[in-house]
Amino acid sequence: MVNLSATRSTVPSGEPVTFVATLQNPTSQPANHTVRLRLFGEVADVKTVTVPAGGTATVQFTRTILATGEHTARVGDQTATVTVTESQVATDDPETTSSTGVPGFGVGVTLAALLAVAALALRRE
Repeated sequence: MVNLSATRSTVPSGEPVTFVATLQNPTSQPANHTVRLRLFGEVADVKTVTVPAGGTATVQFTRTILATGEHTARVGDQTATVTVTESQVATDDPETTSSTGVPGFGVGVTLAALLAVAALALRRE
């Protein structure tokens, strides 16, 4: 294990962050390595990679962390820290509005429209 890094040092809660582990094989034979990503003191993901003879290989782990605060990921003896902030709240300003909202009518308006159409259809009969 040579290095562990995070693609983003700060990420909003609920958004993905990718941890990249770089492994090195100084031997003259390819080597298989089982790589374990640890978060919150537990194994969060496991991947197996073949590192070529005299070469390096990378393994990527993409995780979504909901808990705000500073969190440290660990692979072997290497660590990477990411700060998770609160998610942005949607506003009426199009420049700051979250793109996670569903466009169109809400459930209540849709249900009321369907009931109105059904009532009109029954009246016509």
